[in-house]
Amino acid sequence: MVAYFAQHGGEHHALYDAPPTRITSSLDTHLARPMMKKELEATILAACPTLYRHDRPRFRDLRFECGDGWYELVLAISRLLEAEAQRLQQLQQLRPRKRIRVGVVKEELGRLVFGYEGHVTDEAYTAIEALEVRSTLACDLCGRPGERRGGSWLTVRCDAHVEHERRTLL
Repeated sequence: MVAYFAQHGGEHHALYDAPPTRITSSLDTHLARPMMKKELEATILAACPTLYRHDRPRFRDLRFECGDGWYELVLAISRLLEAEAQRLQQLQQLRPRKRIRVGVVKEELGRLVFGYEGHVTDEAYTAIEALEVRSTLACDLCGRPGERRGGSWLTVRCDAHVEHERRTLL
């Protein structure tokens, strides 16, 4: 799912297009899409109760469709959105029914995509965008410095994981 952002009154909000499809081909089966460990997911959910209060997993019980290496980035974005959600909650008397909803959090084309809808300040929007861009430089499996790699399936991997995958395929 691709998020398109629009600005209204000094605040940004995201609008979504069609949901994503999973890419699975015989060439890509060795690169199974990593999913975040449940313990790390639980830590993020506990740290951001306002944001994830009404959240429902998109697929079965998968909330964060990325590897453990991006845990810190997902947590940082979640904390930014938690602060924005609490800000909106305080304004609830002025603007009822306004809240931030998390849509999809996943890896797409070697980049963290954090889809959400709701109004956020310019500062929060800029910080979220910077954290998403930072994901293109961190291995999605371990968080060490990495780079985008791959042919039909882009991922961000460090040299150690590239070497491990190469040896696994031989």
